[in-house]
Amino acid sequence: MSATGAPLSRGPGRPWQLAVTAAVMVAAGWMLATHRHTVDAGADRLAVADRAWLLVACTAALATWVCAAVAQQGAVTERLPAGRLVAAQFAACAANHVLPAGVGATAVNLRFLTRCGLSTARSATALAVKAAVGG
Repeated sequence: MSATGAPLSRGPGRPWQLAVTAAVMVAAGWMLATHRHTVDAGADRLAVADRAWLLVACTAALATWVCAAVAQQGAVTERLPAGRLVAAQFAACAANHVLPAGVGATAVNLRFLTRCGLSTARSATALAVKAAVGG
């Protein structure tokens, strides 16, 4: 801790973190280049799409993350930071697209809850409660 109470910087990240980040970026660039025609076709369709329906679709997507955040808040007694909670639900949704059968969302939410000060056992219980009610 510094004299002001702020945590000290760790300095540069671990070399393997940089290597993993670079590998992911290269893979993403390769995928984008490989599927360039598909991306172009999707961009062309978005350009001519009805703006009102695009707004409705974006609002519905945002509403799913807000509802997931409300469900997560309902599973714990402590007050969680609302903005970070919605962001965690967005990250959990994204992780679910990469990892199978809800493993990604569970991992992201477990990490979020433990970073908010809940014990691992209480965090896991909150996730089980949320899953039991269909969240």
